Parts: sequence; structure tokens; C-alpha cells
Amino acid sequence: MNAVLKSVHLQLTRRCNLRCSMCGQWGEQGYQKARTGDPEFGLEDWRKVARELDGLPHRLGITLWGGEPLMAPFCAELAAELKGRGHRLSMVTNGILLAERAKALAGHLDSVFVSVDGPSEVHDKVRGAPGLFKRTGEGLLALRAADPAAHVVVMTCMTRENEGRLAELLPHLDAWGIKNWIIGPQMYLSEARAPRYEAFTRAWADAPTATASWKASFPAGYGKARRAELESLKRARPDLSLTFGSNRLSASGVEHWFEEPDRNLGGTCFTPWRRLSIQSDGETSFCLDITDGSLGNVRTAGVMGVWEGERARAFRGAIEALANPACVRCIWNLHDDV
Repeated sequence: MNAVLKSVHLQLTRRCNLRCSMCGQWGEQGYQKARTGDPEFGLEDWRKVARELDGLPHRLGITLWGGEPLMAPFCAELAAELKGRGHRLSMVTNGILLAERAKALAGHLDSVFVSVDGPSEVHDKVRGAPGLFKRTGEGLLALRAADPAAHVVVMTCMTRENEGRLAELLPHLDAWGIKNWIIGPQMYLSEARAPRYEAFTRAWADAPTATASWKASFPAGYGKARRAELESLKRARPDLSLTFGSNRLSASGVEHWFEEPDRNLGGTCFTPWRRLSIQSDGETSFCLDITDGSLGNVRTAGVMGVWEGERARAFRGAIEALANPACVRCIWNLHDDV
């Protein structure tokens, strides 16, 4: 497969204003808590990245994320510049700061993905503080008022807290004018795959891992219950564009996702041949979540130096050989392309 860079994710900051229970970055076992490294990029660093991307023969899909990207003080300014360069631009946000930033962002984002975990009680419990659901809702309304053309999507991660409660979100989605809802299964490492993943990372990158951040297990019957819930939502609201993390993952696939934690669901990962994620200190990965072992740092190697480098080639070879145990429960393994 030819490696053609089509998509770039820019982690504007690793900082976040929430402590969500299921989060691999800032949850109870989150790897960001103990992370140290180079200082985070500022606006001029990202401008340098943007200038290098200008050298490509095609425009890219660029996603701004974090941490919480709106905590980067230059977020709106960078978004305007990237959009002005002709790229397709999206953002993943928890929505807490949207109300105050919506006007500054208006016209710069093609798509905005906002995380909502369930009705008010559930969302605030998962996110770690009261009043967060209300603030996210206000942010969604402010964004839609400021930029009616933006494609706004609500994303929900299936957690223990929202089991059986997702239907309670429907009237809120209607009130916010949301027509697109992604309900994604939690990505995780099983007890069996965790040590194999650690061995994989040592082999290709000789790097420590954040395995504890991603380990999870689910009781028998959990997947079956989630499947029934999702099928009920589909029947209740055929007018909604409702996907389960990927267009290639069905409700029955969600059942297998949780009930058979080590079964390969048959996907093919295109990510290492299509997307690069640049973290807030310039380190890089193909993956967005389980990011152990850098491909290199764009501060020194540049974007294309990383993309075409030895570590990138080694990782692609490992993925072709189905050597990464984390891929079995990664939603990007079930996307047709990136």
C-alpha cells in the first residue's frame, strides 16, 4: 500500500479542563498525569507545520484536538489560518468553552465533534463536576447560532454509567438541532492483550507503555445489553444519522466488541498510510489514543521526514503483519479509509 498523507491531527495542548472517568489521557490511570516532555508548541510552531504542509500537492483534512483544544489560547487564530490555506478543518472538543469561543471560530470549522456522555446526571458524573451538561448544551447552541453552516456531531462513548440511559439524550439532541450522533464503544486493552501490547511496543520503539491507562474488562452480557439498546435507538429515531463509531460497525458488532475482547473483528487499519498525529510537543504517532513510542519529532525531522522515516516504515510493517494487539479494539480499524 502506498503511503499518502491525507489527514493530520494536531494536538494543540495535552491540557484538559475535565477529568472524565473513562479517559486514557486524564482518567484515574491516565498517562498524561505523569507525562513530562518538551514544552508545548505555540502558534509559531504550528505555523511552521502549516507551511510545510503547503508543500504537498493536495489539501488535507486537519483535525484540532487535545487534551481540550479550546484551552490553547491561539486555537481560533490557528483555525482561521489553516482554513485560509484551503484545508478541510474539524475539531474534537468537550464543549465546555464553546459558548465563549463560538464567534471566534465561526466560519473556520467544517465539522465540530462534541462529546456528550448521556443526560445531565450521567454526563456530569462521567465528566467529574456538576453543571457541565448545561454548559456543553449552551456551547452547542452558541456554535449553531454563530456558524449555522458547520457540521455539528455529538459523540458519545459507551460507558458503564450510560448503559440503558442513551435514549434520554434524544430530546436534548433535538433541542440543540443535532442530526448526527456517533455512539462509539470504548477502546480498551484486555488482560490477555495488555502484555502482548507492551512487548510489541518494546520491539518496534523500545519505549515504555501507558498500558494501565487502557486496560478494561466487561461482564458477560454487557455487549448484548448495549446491542439491544442501540437497536432500540435505531428503531425509535430513523431520522437521525446514527453510527456506532464507524459505518462498518453494526449493533451486532458492538456486542462482539465487548463479549469477545480478543477476537479480531476483521478490519484493516489504513491509518499508518493515510494519517499523522502530531502531539503538543512535536512527537508523532499514527494512532490518536494509544500513542506509545514516537515516530519522531517534527521539531527536528519535519513532517515529511517523520512520515517517510525509518520508524514510520517499521510501524507500517508491524501493522501489515497484524502484530499490534491494540488494533483489535481500535475503532479506526473499521474505517474504510482515513
